[in-house]
Amino acid sequence: MREYIIADNQDITKAGMMFLLSKQKEVSLLLEADNKMELVQLLRIHPQAVVILDLSLIHISEPTRLRRI
Repeated sequence: MREYIIADNQDITKAGMMFLLSKQKEVSLLLEADNKMELVQLLRIHPQAVVILDLSLIHISEPTRLRRI
């Protein structure tokens, strides 16, 4: 079973992803983050969660910089 965090500031995108993931059997937990601060807080609690991330949410131009978060 896996935990997922949907990190996006657009409600329609989050709703769609939440709907699709809720239909999967291997999903144990679905969480939402509207901004970078919420994402960091959730990752502290759920460090093994799979993150589906809108890169514009955290204003990073290079995906390799994500490790710093």
